[in-house]
Amino acid sequence: MEDSESSREQEAAALRKWFSSQKRFGSWSAMERALNITKDYLHLIKSGSRRAVDPKLRAKLRDATGLDIFKPVLENTGDKRPSAELYLPQRTAPQKRNAPYRIPELPSNLSEELTLALERIELTISECATRYGISPNMLKKYKRGVTRPSSEKNVRAIATILEDAQVMQRPPLREPKDDYYERAIRVKKLLIMLADELEFFKQDSESTRETFRRVVPGEDIGYLTTLLRALYNEDQFQRWLLFSKYKMKSKEED
Repeated sequence: MEDSESSREQEAAALRKWFSSQKRFGSWSAMERALNITKDYLHLIKSGSRRAVDPKLRAKLRDATGLDIFKPVLENTGDKRPSAELYLPQRTAPQKRNAPYRIPELPSNLSEELTLALERIELTISECATRYGISPNMLKKYKRGVTRPSSEKNVRAIATILEDAQVMQRPPLREPKDDYYERAIRVKKLLIMLADELEFFKQDSESTRETFRRVVPGEDIGYLTTLLRALYNEDQFQRWLLFSKYKMKSKEED
């Protein structure tokens, strides 16, 4: 059976469109379990990475979706492998370097959208990386906004994650959508980045920590830690405001 890129994309588009309007399955995983399909194979089909080649699988998809695009196709390859092997991802011939391809356009606020998407699909970083074929470390960097995907493979993987999150059609998780909320989100991300940076000084030698003490004013650390504590108790915060006249030395140095 011909496994051309156009055939894969047509089946993928039809399957995604059907899934977004149906109410029988709450997720792609639920559909896989209900149809007894190998884990994550539907994700390969609906992303256009693989085409459903096994006749039994195509029959399952056609019966479940009613889409004629999954009608059985005559095999002409003489492939006698067991049908179970046909469910596994197969290597495809590498594209020519000068071959044009369409790369999905990712949102400018990718870090924010990806964080929301991962919450919606309820997968850990490791689970999501395995399902969508992407490095866990790179997925963490994309989520934190450290970098953006550049390779076609990673761009397509992230685009599929965002698309799946939209398909789930869950209630918005960011309420209220105001400046205060967005600022709190930025502080949260900064704390995560700060923890990652401090981990280096925690694990390294005493000399590196001495450099940290010399470069970062201790008074600034004390000011920030007391402010953070005060923010979690309004009465304490109001008392803290009365006595807090400190100006950060780091700002003056910059």
